[in-house]
Amino acid sequence: MALQHEAPRDSASSAEPAPPAPPHPLQAPARKSDRVIARVIRSALRGEGYSLLRQIPVLALIAVASVLVIIVPSAGFAFPDAAYWGFGVLVLATVLAVVVDRVPRLAHWHNVVLALDIVALALLRSGTGPNGSIYAGIVILVVVWLALNEGRRYIAYSAIGAFITVLLPILTSGAWLTSPTELLRSLFTAVIYTIVALVINEVASQARRRYEKLEVRERDYEQNLLRGAETQKALLPQDEPPLPGWELVGECLPAKVIGGDFYDWYPVAGGYAFTLVDVMGKGVGAGIVAATARSLLRSARNEPDPVAALRRADEGISSEFADATTFGTAFHARLWPDEGRITYADAGHGLALVVGPYGSWRSLPATGAPIGLGLDLDWTTETLTLNPGETLVCVSDGVLDLYPTTEAALQAVASMSAESRSARELVARVSTLTGSVDHPDDVTVVALRRSA
Repeated sequence: MALQHEAPRDSASSAEPAPPAPPHPLQAPARKSDRVIARVIRSALRGEGYSLLRQIPVLALIAVASVLVIIVPSAGFAFPDAAYWGFGVLVLATVLAVVVDRVPRLAHWHNVVLALDIVALALLRSGTGPNGSIYAGIVILVVVWLALNEGRRYIAYSAIGAFITVLLPILTSGAWLTSPTELLRSLFTAVIYTIVALVINEVASQARRRYEKLEVRERDYEQNLLRGAETQKALLPQDEPPLPGWELVGECLPAKVIGGDFYDWYPVAGGYAFTLVDVMGKGVGAGIVAATARSLLRSARNEPDPVAALRRADEGISSEFADATTFGTAFHARLWPDEGRITYADAGHGLALVVGPYGSWRSLPATGAPIGLGLDLDWTTETLTLNPGETLVCVSDGVLDLYPTTEAALQAVASMSAESRSARELVARVSTLTGSVDHPDDVTVVALRRSA
């Protein structure tokens, strides 16, 4: 049974014009988690914004090594001046890491921080004596950070860093003359670090190529979605129909780039057909079904009974998408403007209202099941007369998500209709409301108003 409500006759007198609906731009799809991870990893590989983060483990290991040097007598500072200089250079490197992270234009200086770390470790190694220094192994971290940079030259830079830290203190101190075995061991260690740098650089290079391909695929996907959305939008009526004494306006606001809602109108013999369909689901799949439903409904334009169009759409969707288990609700009507008569069939939708000029309204109940189920169900055709000043407004169930209850949503739509001086203003009010909140479902509205 149709819901009927009466409103005070002066409710329209205090109405204020609604602001024009803002344009609803196509929204790019949300960032995928893997793309976000790809961006973070690529930034980390380049050192952009991560200089201090890379510096922290170096500082931690040097701190532990320094504690061990202090508490273990045999590992003490043999040359304190070199060690003091090493700590000074380390502080400079850490300060520079903070500055590099905070000043974007200095991002390319992150490798200078690593170079300073190498110098600091070389000095600390010299300060504790070139043979068996506990600081020598820490350089492997710096080698890895350098090797992560893009370009084969960073393998050479890593090798140079390893040789400076491991070999230079031995060579400059002359310790290699008294301990050739330590020289060979250090040389072998530096070669191993170079091989590690080679492997790390190659792995990082492969990772970059994978993430770059991922970004290209994501961009192509977004562009395809946007082109699909533009095509879907082009399928919607672009102009109001030429109906003297009548105003027919619609709007579709998808929750995603491509939606499963659509509205349509087109001339038929002696009048106009208009439709609102809400396909189950959202996104590309629902958009494909919606486009199919639109074509099937239009193919029955020469049938005067709207039920014939629903039958054709039901048969087509249920057969073409048999494995997809999809369906849609639909309100399909024919307007005979000279008579003010409307014949309609409602396929499980039930969200159409007839609103009087002072806010009284009644709902138009569904006259059958949704289309696409393929259950050999049928619909009944209903007829109504739209009087001057009355509005037939049909919305999709996305509007229900904007209110706590279905009753509240329908009452709000009826109130907006009574407060609007035209069908266009009513649709603008619904669009403005939808655009001001995060709507999880597609929102579509069609309004038909008789002015004379």
